[in-house]
Amino acid sequence: MKKSNARMLRNMIIVLAVSCVALMGASPLFADIFGYEAEIKWGNTFFDIDSIMGSWFTCSESGTADSLTIGLHGWGTSKIKGAIYRKSDNFLVGETEEKNIFVGPAEWHTFNFLSSPQLSNEDYYLVMWYETMTLGFKGEDFSGKGAYHYVSYGSDWPNPWSPTTTGGFADVKYFIYCTYTPDGGGVPEIPAGAMPFLGVVLSLVIGRLRRFLK
Repeated sequence: MKKSNARMLRNMIIVLAVSCVALMGASPLFADIFGYEAEIKWGNTFFDIDSIMGSWFTCSESGTADSLTIGLHGWGTSKIKGAIYRKSDNFLVGETEEKNIFVGPAEWHTFNFLSSPQLSNEDYYLVMWYETMTLGFKGEDFSGKGAYHYVSYGSDWPNPWSPTTTGGFADVKYFIYCTYTPDGGGVPEIPAGAMPFLGVVLSLVIGRLRRFLK
């Protein structure tokens, strides 16, 4: 291969690498999720000012929890926070920051954990707690995955909590999921919108390679 061709190929590879990093954001995304991530439906909204509410989901691997994202519905401002409880013994695993935010109809809101809760391959309750009746928790009926604990909003999460798992709010699969980093870093996640552009760039690089290798 001529030096000029090698230099051109090297430059194209650099452009491809820079493009990948730019499209994936300021830093590579190595996170995964467990919970219920779906398009929030305008139906079922569950209001109860004096309870911690949530659903249990299975984390399929060990890792470190980063944030909780919660599907909310409202028409005002409220204090809100989230937490993770281990399903096997109901003990608190981690809690998020508290936010005092305005909530509109059918929105996702993300809350970062105050520490770095460690997760393993087991079941966890993902829950939220809020202060005013201007806010509701989005969910779907009759899944049998929900739980709730009657307690007035305060600064300290009950540990362990005492969830009710039958009837009422317990028949709900809530719109809530945990973003976590798997042990070992996981696999980079490329935004779906970036794929067509990356395909074009890769096609150009492969075409050049074929020409240089002839």
